[in-house]
Amino acid sequence: MAPAHTVSSDAVPRLSMKRLALPALLLLLAGCATTGPDAEIDEGPTASLEVRNRNWLAMEVFVTGQGQRIRLGRLSAGRERTFTLPGRLFVGGPTDLLFEMETIGSEAEVLRQRESVAPGDLVQLVIPNTR
Repeated sequence: MAPAHTVSSDAVPRLSMKRLALPALLLLLAGCATTGPDAEIDEGPTASLEVRNRNWLAMEVFVTGQGQRIRLGRLSAGRERTFTLPGRLFVGGPTDLLFEMETIGSEAEVLRQRESVAPGDLVQLVIPNTR
């Protein structure tokens, strides 16, 4: 007579954990592979925006075009910065863009400037000291 094979109660949960480990690992890897907001995506030709902040307050810089309002970034007081305008703003070539600069840390003051911009252009804006 062949010896009886016994299965301990610990072996059953361990077996099911092994079966779940591979699918869980695959889901984790798939989540890591998705494109995040900082990933570089080729959107076609771009343009640049150079902003000089002569104001005493820091500013948030936005651009509106093609039905989208996009935050470009923050600009400290007394600084200059060049932003890259996303290529998706230039579908079909040159376009009218609205640039908005909002104060940070004070009453909401918004400066607006509308410009016609084509791919490859460099737009230069100066934020005056309004205080």
